[in-house]
Amino acid sequence: MKILKFVGTDESDIYYFPANNCEMIEVASTSSVVLTFSQSGDNAVQSATLTTTVGQSDEVAAIMADYILASTVNNGGIFSFTQATAPITAVSGIALAKTL
Repeated sequence: MKILKFVGTDESDIYYFPANNCEMIEVASTSSVVLTFSQSGDNAVQSATLTTTVGQSDEVAAIMADYILASTVNNGGIFSFTQATAPITAVSGIALAKTL
């Protein structure tokens, strides 16, 4: 199983999502990518909003899709995503949310 670990901008929020629960990767603007996750048995929708350098959102979305699909990365384990850190160096902020 692949797990995606997102560390929030203030580094106090850390969310773990099973990669196969990703329902959508949305390039919301030239500087924003939203990943939406569902959790089995939970009516809430969780999301991770990545604030990117202007003009880099499509590249960040492609990187995230690559990790979720594991086409060029290992087929299991935990993949950690923190702002301004490889592989998402163009990300300046990560906001995590849970909506009911």
